[in-house]
Amino acid sequence: RQYLRELGLHNISDSRSLEFADRVMEQTGGEGVDVVLNSLGGEFIDRGLSVLRRHGRFVELGKRDILRDAPLPLHHFEKHLSFLAVDMGPDLPHFSELWESVTERIQNGDFQPLPSRVFPLSRLADAIEYMASAKHIGKVILRIDPAQVETQPAADRPFKRTQRLPEITGMDELSFGERETVGQADTNERLVSAGHARPPLKTAYLPPLNATETKLTEIWQSLLGIDQVGVEDNFFDLRGDSLLAAQLVSRIQQSMGRKLSISAVLQASTIAQQAEKLSSQALHGDSPAASPISTVSLGHDLSIEHEEGEI
Repeated sequence: RQYLRELGLHNISDSRSLEFADRVMEQTGGEGVDVVLNSLGGEFIDRGLSVLRRHGRFVELGKRDILRDAPLPLHHFEKHLSFLAVDMGPDLPHFSELWESVTERIQNGDFQPLPSRVFPLSRLADAIEYMASAKHIGKVILRIDPAQVETQPAADRPFKRTQRLPEITGMDELSFGERETVGQADTNERLVSAGHARPPLKTAYLPPLNATETKLTEIWQSLLGIDQVGVEDNFFDLRGDSLLAAQLVSRIQQSMGRKLSISAVLQASTIAQQAEKLSSQALHGDSPAASPISTVSLGHDLSIEHEEGEI
């Protein structure tokens, strides 16, 4: 948000709260806006359409709801709106000319790239901790020393990773929440009642049955921005990923005084399973042992770079 303010923008809302629509209408005197650029899903699409003025345009940049065939509320189109789903790829008409134009404007300084921070591959743990602190924007880049990469003719190279990632131990000892401020924590608590509705899932909603499950449910709802999470819902079906799992580890430790390893969170992917692990720890006085990480799913915010380009 500070970065956006430095660009001269002041009307900034929380992207996990639906209250943005009321603010937009208030700031425009009830008239709405001409264009909405959207990458959010679920109810946010409905609210985004609601803030468009007559003949407005809704430009959809995301794919999640399109791929899952989510319904689109048509009553907004009484205002003669346009809905455009935009994707950038070589199949786009005149892609080469467009790409050359964008590249030229970047080189001329018309377009500025988002900030990036580079970590050597040996500091993978620091890079993940930095991302999990939710303080970065732009790209986090892992730079590989060319000497670390196994050389092999391209024609003979098998389709698999030939670079061995450095072994990282003590990953579970990282405190991912140290940089979270009180203000952020207060915002996260409000997400329990101000986030997405529960998405359609194969599992039926089951409420928590004990104090441990109740506390975990509150943490999940706050972290994922979902109003109603059942104890048998799968973390990854709720759009969780490994980076959110790292933050979940921190939230559990901060709120409950207990610690699960990241690998345990990834394996025990429901609230009921995690509650069982925590209860077992409390019963036996166990604490999770640190274990090496061989592979990590980092999502689209982290890149790996070597001298031939970006991976």
